[in-house]
Amino acid sequence: MILSDEGIKRALESGAIPPPHEWNGACRVSDEEKPAGQEDPEPEGVVEVEVKPGDKRRVVGVDVLVAERKRVAAKTEERFKPELEAAKAHAEENARLKADLAAIQPFVQKLQQRPELMKVDEPDEIKSVTDEEAERTARQYELYTANGLDLPRAKRIIADRRKEMATVAEETAKKVVQPYAKSSAKQAATQTYVWAASQKGPDGRPLADPKILADIWAYAMDENPEYAANPQNASALLLVAIGQGVVTGKQPPSAPTQDPLMTEPAGGGHGAYQITPLERRMAQNAGLSEAEWTKRAKDFQPDAVNVLGD
Repeated sequence: MILSDEGIKRALESGAIPPPHEWNGACRVSDEEKPAGQEDPEPEGVVEVEVKPGDKRRVVGVDVLVAERKRVAAKTEERFKPELEAAKAHAEENARLKADLAAIQPFVQKLQQRPELMKVDEPDEIKSVTDEEAERTARQYELYTANGLDLPRAKRIIADRRKEMATVAEETAKKVVQPYAKSSAKQAATQTYVWAASQKGPDGRPLADPKILADIWAYAMDENPEYAANPQNASALLLVAIGQGVVTGKQPPSAPTQDPLMTEPAGGGHGAYQITPLERRMAQNAGLSEAEWTKRAKDFQPDAVNVLGD
């Protein structure tokens, strides 16, 4: 079927054939749209007719135009398919968001009616600051908002200042008390050492070598007197001394086979007390001077309750 110019015009107006700019091969394509050497081949069915005398034109049948329109539509759909799928996914996501928003809208309206429920709970240190204190601080440091004094910010400043002061006070107290606490711990550790040195086995021997025990206790008192002052830890230190004696082969002295012979110097009385090297070391670990240790040793009474420290 061959269309005249008037027939082609009516077909274009009715949409039976695509407009000329969508034609691909059914009409001439400009050089800007088609690179050189890539022109589409001439479609089949092109004929040349003489519309008027001396006016010849090349035309195609309607079936060729319809087929070309379908081809262009398919190619256009393939080209824009990714964009269409992305737009479809966005539309579905928007629909879900709208549904979720509609579901929570009643709760939002209730919260708007009760704004006190949306206030963030303040920490205890900020709750302890009164409005009067916050107002004075806000005026002092010129803390303002668009609506007036910035009381929440002033309360945070006061709370931070109090926290810093408490930290400084705690650290200062530790520094002041630490020397006294350490001295007291050393005195208590001396008592646990006396207990450990007095422990004997079934044969009457001390459980640990006196020198090994003294060295272990001196080390513990120097590194951590609070540890050595604990009775349970004292038992553990005694076991360490016993084990070290076994490893080194140093056995504690044997128990005396006979009762001690009590003697006294000529004229009666006892000689002056002399501090031993072991006692001098124990005095140093306990934080006592030799004079203080000697004074306390003079007051020692055998077989009686003696106070080793304050």
